Amino acid sequence: MSLRLAVVLTSLALVTACGGGDPASTSDAAGVGDAPFPVTISRTGGIAGFNDRIVVETGGATTVTSKRGAAGSCTLTSETVTRLLAAVAAMPQVPTTSTTGPRISDEMFTTLEAPTRGALRIGDAPGADLAVVGEIIADVTGASPAYRLCTKA
Repeated sequence: MSLRLAVVLTSLALVTACGGGDPASTSDAAGVGDAPFPVTISRTGGIAGFNDRIVVETGGATTVTSKRGAAGSCTLTSETVTRLLAAVAAMPQVPTTSTTGPRISDEMFTTLEAPTRGALRIGDAPGADLAVVGEIIADVTGASPAYRLCTKA
C-alpha cells in the first residue's frame, strides 16, 4: 500500500470516527469535527539558535514566528491539513517532560502540540508518521520560504 493511499485511508477513518460534521461548517478544513486546533509546531535550538513556531488554526490558517519575530502567515492546503491531523491523531501519549529543553548542548529539537493530545518531542515518537511536520517547517520557515504546502496570505 502506498504512503499516499495510507494517508487517505487514515483521513477517511478519522472523518468517519468523528462523525464527519456539516461540510459547510467552519470547524475545520478537513471536515473533522472537534479538530485539535490550534496545532503548534516548534523548532528550537541547534548551533544556529532556531526558535521557530508555527501555529495552525482551524481551516489551515498558519502563523509563523522565528527568533527575529513575526515571519509571515499563509493557509495550508487541505491535503496538508489532513496529513497534519492524521499525524496528531497518531501521536502517542508521552509525559510532557519530553518537550523540555535540550538533552545535549546545541541540540535542535522539534515538538508538536495539540490541545487534544498534549505535546510531543518528535524524536520521542519512533514509528509515527510525523514527516508532514518536517515538511511544513521546511516549507514556511527560513529566509525564502517555498510556500508549496501553503498559500501566502
